[in-house]
Amino acid sequence: MISMNEADLRSEINAAIQRLHYWTATGRDLTVCPQCGFEIYPRGGRPDTFFWWWDGPFGAVEYKCFPRPTHGSWARTSFSLKKITPEQRTWFAMAQGDFPTAPYRLHLYIGLGTVHGTAGAKENARLAWVVPWSFWVRVVERLLIPVQISLPLAPRKRLRKAIQEQELWATSLLRQYELHWQKGGWEFPEDHPLVLAAPARNILGPRDLVAFREKWRDTKTTIKEEMRAWTQKRG
Repeated sequence: MISMNEADLRSEINAAIQRLHYWTATGRDLTVCPQCGFEIYPRGGRPDTFFWWWDGPFGAVEYKCFPRPTHGSWARTSFSLKKITPEQRTWFAMAQGDFPTAPYRLHLYIGLGTVHGTAGAKENARLAWVVPWSFWVRVVERLLIPVQISLPLAPRKRLRKAIQEQELWATSLLRQYELHWQKGGWEFPEDHPLVLAAPARNILGPRDLVAFREKWRDTKTTIKEEMRAWTQKRG
């Protein structure tokens, strides 16, 4: 079993997003000034990854992980809602409120996964979900907070009665947003919002992708030539 962490989860799911032909960008956690050595940290609340297509949609993902069980069974772990910080909640709220009339719908997500288990296994599997932020707040937190401030991974003994009665655990609540492990990587379910909103290029096959990369390379060459001509003209 391979040891995983949040950075690994982010890399794996970003690759799945890229396979839908979105562009992705992950910001640095720390930048150091090359002149004075001053450490510059990003503003609090910024999501881990942004993704976009040129004419929409645009979105962001904040990645979180269930902690590895310290003892007991595979299911003996829960995700604390406190791991989503007030700054991160504020960022999501501002993003939703600042662009209510955008020409395309913003896609804001919580990427959640386990760091234990084996991806693709039938039992004790390593799991991953990409959950719309609006669903997370409206459903997950609204149902959980009156009972407890953590999301169990799966059913297990000694869960609170209210949790058991409503099946308030990840493998139930988040089922529609669960990713599937295929051929060594995560794949989105066909009815996932990111798939439905993806650019038409997501239906292209490997040969078409080669042609797309060649076209993109030619486009970059043209841009460089135009910029060089423009600079000479300005000079």
